[in-house]
Amino acid sequence: MKEKEKLIQKWLDHDLTEAELKSFKTMDDFAAFEKIDQAAQHFKAPVFDSHANYTGILQLQQKKPSTSSPLFRYTLAIAAVGLVLFGLFNFLGKDSTASYYAEIGSQKNISLPDTSKVTLNAVSTLSYNDEKWDRNIYLEGEAYFKVTKGETFSVHTSQGKVQVLGTQFIVKDRHNFFEVICYEGLVAVYYNNKKYKLPLGTSLRIENGTVERASVSAIEPSWIHDISIFKSRPLGQVLNELERQYNIELVLNNIDLSILFTGSFTHKNLSSALQSIAIPLTLEHQINTNKVTLTKQ
Repeated sequence: MKEKEKLIQKWLDHDLTEAELKSFKTMDDFAAFEKIDQAAQHFKAPVFDSHANYTGILQLQQKKPSTSSPLFRYTLAIAAVGLVLFGLFNFLGKDSTASYYAEIGSQKNISLPDTSKVTLNAVSTLSYNDEKWDRNIYLEGEAYFKVTKGETFSVHTSQGKVQVLGTQFIVKDRHNFFEVICYEGLVAVYYNNKKYKLPLGTSLRIENGTVERASVSAIEPSWIHDISIFKSRPLGQVLNELERQYNIELVLNNIDLSILFTGSFTHKNLSSALQSIAIPLTLEHQINTNKVTLTKQ
């Protein structure tokens, strides 16, 4: 292992000597790694616009991500469905729909009619009835909600429904994966005709039909601060999130996507992000423009 990689590995393990730490701080990537460390410590503490969506599709095409990538096809499908639904609403004279989309590597902040706040994570879509606001939200992807107290507020996804009166929580609706984390108040989750109540500091995760509850120490999602943090998550999920945060095409050689990963990566520096994933798992990585190759050593 190269000297630089040894220093990074020891930093990840919090095992640097004073001399090694001094050397580590001289590295070009030190600022990005320091940001990851600071963020991790922080989280351990107590109207539908058809033009904008069309422009988003064009921008995705101009960036030329791999058209064979499942993420690219999924992203394009979301935007296309949104355009079709908008056309039907206009043609049939239905109520207007407001829709928002966060592109690859971006976030979108939204203020709802009742002053509730939403932050969309990358490759996510949110919509609601703008003409007859009834506190019903439709989500594809992942979003962080800060809901103003009032009547029942509902988030509808393809896998389940979340209801609150006023609280802070995230909903993540990805392929075969559904997760809700409550950061304040009480959240009700409806899945397969069952109701689950989540108080402050708890989560509900449903993966391939398996329901799992857990406690959460974080006070807000890490990704709103441009850091993705994982605890015992399949590598495939980690790499999918990497693709959402960077405009890259991943080429995988002899990689087991089912192995579990615990760690984090920054959304602001691709080289640092790749090292944070590759070094603990002894993977080699190579960057060629927007193509990244990962190989098991």
